[in-house]
Amino acid sequence: MLKIKIDVKGTCAKMCLTRLGVQLRPQKIGLKHNLGLKHCLVFVFIATLSISTLAAQSSSDEYLSLKSYQLPQDAVSVSQLQLADSLYTLEGQLFSGVAYERYTKGELKNVIHLYQGQLHGPKYMWYQGFKPAMSANYYQGRVRGRLLGWYVNGQILYDMMIGKSSSTNMIESDAPQRDDDIYDTEQEGTDND
Repeated sequence: MLKIKIDVKGTCAKMCLTRLGVQLRPQKIGLKHNLGLKHCLVFVFIATLSISTLAAQSSSDEYLSLKSYQLPQDAVSVSQLQLADSLYTLEGQLFSGVAYERYTKGELKNVIHLYQGQLHGPKYMWYQGFKPAMSANYYQGRVRGRLLGWYVNGQILYDMMIGKSSSTNMIESDAPQRDDDIYDTEQEGTDND
């Protein structure tokens, strides 16, 4: 929270950024009381922009992780896989591992993790220039968990949780469970509404 006190003469007498624990007490310089107010307002403006910019910046762990992502050596190109009935196969067998696509200049376009032919684990996407675009988590072919997206300039486009209403561990047991997901996404309906 930002607190500013201005005395009767218009000079900024006390300014304190309580959240940061900073206190500034500008000195009065003769007849230049208005300069003190101007400096105070400029500082407030710059501090406000800095704080809002820092909050919206893409310096999250996920963003930084995608900027330095290294493709595993055993990853295969998506073009080597076949997709049928929502399952990825390689040479007729359900594929488990990491698959990728590249832009024409060789930069990574997206990376998917698959288990027994289904999307399972993280999916990453980049804009050209290796700028992170999206990070999502999948569980048995469906988005579940955190879904993050960024604009080209690195600012957050969206940040949401999708899947079960309570938080769950992304590594779940293989025991059969009733699937009672609550979806946070809008779905298309019929045209006869």
